[in-house]
Amino acid sequence: MTPAIDTLKRLGIAHRVHAYHHDPGTTAYGREAADQLGLDPALVFKTLVVSLDTKTLAHI
Repeated sequence: MTPAIDTLKRLGIAHRVHAYHHDPGTTAYGREAADQLGLDPALVFKTLVVSLDTKTLAHI
């Protein structure tokens, strides 16, 4: 599992995992997930986990 899902489990937070076949050639991950799952893209949130040596938060 991903670090995000492991954290949800550890904290006892209710969640659902929606699996789909990922096309390794795509770069629009959120759009791909929405399309594959038949969901409104505005309702799909993808997680991004970044590990930094500085122990600070990363942002784009």
